[in-house]
Amino acid sequence: MRRACMAILGLVLGASSWAALDSGKWGWRAPLEVKPGGGRFAVLSIPPEVLDRSRPDLNDLRVVDENGNLAPHIIEREAETGPPKWYSPKLLNPVCREGVYYRATLDFEAPVKKNLLRVNLSGSNYRRRAQVEGSMEGEDWTLVADNLFLFSIDLPDHFYRVDTLRFPENDFRYLRLTVYAMEDEPEAAIQSVAAALEQVRKEAPVELRVPGFRTRFDEKHKETVVELDLGYGNLPVTGLRLSILSPYFHRPYILEGRNTEKQIVRKQTETGWTEQEREVPWRVLGEGILYRMPGEKGSAENTGMDHAASCRYLRIRFLEGDNPPLAFDPKGATAWWRQPRMIFDCGAERSYSLLWGRPDAAAPQYDLAQAVPHLSRLELIPASLGQTDAIPHREKQLPWTERHGGLMTALFLLAALAVGAFLVRSLMRHAPPRS
Repeated sequence: MRRACMAILGLVLGASSWAALDSGKWGWRAPLEVKPGGGRFAVLSIPPEVLDRSRPDLNDLRVVDENGNLAPHIIEREAETGPPKWYSPKLLNPVCREGVYYRATLDFEAPVKKNLLRVNLSGSNYRRRAQVEGSMEGEDWTLVADNLFLFSIDLPDHFYRVDTLRFPENDFRYLRLTVYAMEDEPEAAIQSVAAALEQVRKEAPVELRVPGFRTRFDEKHKETVVELDLGYGNLPVTGLRLSILSPYFHRPYILEGRNTEKQIVRKQTETGWTEQEREVPWRVLGEGILYRMPGEKGSAENTGMDHAASCRYLRIRFLEGDNPPLAFDPKGATAWWRQPRMIFDCGAERSYSLLWGRPDAAAPQYDLAQAVPHLSRLELIPASLGQTDAIPHREKQLPWTERHGGLMTALFLLAALAVGAFLVRSLMRHAPPRS
């Protein structure tokens, strides 16, 4: 009999250690439709609908089979290129032709690949056109880029700069930088120059037409405020472009973002805890200058913002000053985002589902990434998501003791009376006889 009980206990413990995942703790489920074919692993491009209802770090994503057993997976995000590494070439033969241009030759001492120049100019509140030429020997010059612009806008409480020139990648040993003076501008100078090579990502980002667009003018601060709703939260946005109808402008801007508009805050008061709804504050994502400059050599413009963010709502504040407010085409606003991928282990003749939507979920621990380090290089089976269904949540049942509080109180009282009676009887039984 004892051996049989131990065997049953072992089976129960073993079954509990291999129990299927309790999906009731997740919010959403959708079948994974894997195309038939060879290969052990499948890949899913995670759609924005999943990102919107998941944790920002995607730690709550799980792949389960038809029996509820976990299937190992990894989340693959595009590797960050990292910030460019700046270095300073030799600054040779600075020349100033008053009222026309100031020029300097940059010597890199060897053929070096580069596509960025960061230029520090003297003066303030300027907009200066720039030109970049290249040469191997420092004699015959080839035009690299023209009609570039450098800006400085100095305000009492802040200043804005466009000090970086982007141009086609090249490996010229020498670059000749010419910065043209503004009309009636006194003598200025190129104070310093740094160069870098900005890595270009291999995969193109996903384009998203912005569904929500509204503008208003803040008379008090003289700002045009543009508010955008991308439609989905946690989108890894890398860039934003606006369709600006104004014929010419150069405006400083501040870009802000947030994932939700409202949040519930718990606050302790004298009578207990209360819940209040409040607006989520905006956080600053970046700043810069947008411009459109018509000129003799054609129009030069920049209407894009290349700032990384993971937000649903974006707000751009344009500092108008005494200029007329900018005009926009709402249908022309476009955002770009980087779509993460999930690679998971799928067996033949099995069906799988994706679970997501659990705020308190921790990252799963799998050996897959270490066991198969070059997983993304293998032949991967394309997968897609089927119809999304909300997972019904079971009402959390209170413990039996809390559901039957009155009965428990009565039992405690009866137990206390019984113990008291027992103690009284014991004391009376062992009391010495009266004389």
